[in-house]
Amino acid sequence: MPLNSLPPTTTVANLEDKRRAARGQCWTDVAFWGGVIPGNQIHLKPLVGAGVKGFKCFLIESGVDEFPCVDESDLRAAMAELQGTSTVLCFHAELQKSPGAPSTADPSDPTLYSTFLASRPQQLEVDAIELITRLHSEFPSLRLHIVHLSASAALPLVRAAKAAGRRLTVETCFHYTNRAGRISHDRSVAVDVHVTQAEEILNKRSGPSRRGARAESRRGRRRERTSGSSPSTCSWTGSWGIWARTT
Repeated sequence: MPLNSLPPTTTVANLEDKRRAARGQCWTDVAFWGGVIPGNQIHLKPLVGAGVKGFKCFLIESGVDEFPCVDESDLRAAMAELQGTSTVLCFHAELQKSPGAPSTADPSDPTLYSTFLASRPQQLEVDAIELITRLHSEFPSLRLHIVHLSASAALPLVRAAKAAGRRLTVETCFHYTNRAGRISHDRSVAVDVHVTQAEEILNKRSGPSRRGARAESRRGRRRERTSGSSPSTCSWTGSWGIWARTT
């Protein structure tokens, strides 16, 4: 990812710094992703020309000072710049329309699963994907991708975009499709949690046998794509992963 080591891959100069650091250190074939941040639109086409395989941006603060999130005007400018290229633009799709909104969970107890859920309401993803699909209608030739979707409430927006012919793909994480997990409050206490959003995603996924897909995912038999950049809240007892797609 463009922000997981410094400098962020937001200019060709930064890309070359990373290539120099990686030279002689890699034992497999690797490629670099570029980043979209406020104000770096003029660097996007040069990065494509320099060989980045795609771009990633955040619609909510990334947690990395050097990689700030983009707003609608930044995103529109970046899409205009990338239009006509063969690259793909990926989104961490969470959008907080009301910064600082109070949480319904007790902030003093971070061990509660409800605290985590309250920090990541589905509406953050719904609002982000609404913005993405709305802008996509202005730049329909672009390839867009949403990483680690967890909100089943956003699936109607995705289906509508795909039905309209938009070049949009979406992935989820294997721990979002696991039906239940365990979260330890301390070394002596563990509670079972039921992940309803994951079940909803599996229930709504297309295919000849949704029940069979759920059973296969629990046994770890599905070997498709997954995203590993989102924090896991559930245990996974099978082998790698599942990619829940809408078609």
